[in-house]
Amino acid sequence: MTVPLHPFRFVSVATAQRPALGELFARAAQRRGLDDTEVAAARTTAQRCWR
Repeated sequence: MTVPLHPFRFVSVATAQRPALGELFARAAQRRGLDDTEVAAARTTAQRCWR
């Protein structure tokens, strides 16, 4: 029997707050020692819109 996986928690981030979230992602990427390209990619991750 296969049981489908369902997410149990969602977080809604207001559009106006997404740049701040992107900066948070970028700082975390820098702390992990990622290169500048990966840091930039982390920054833009928060700008994607999932609907």
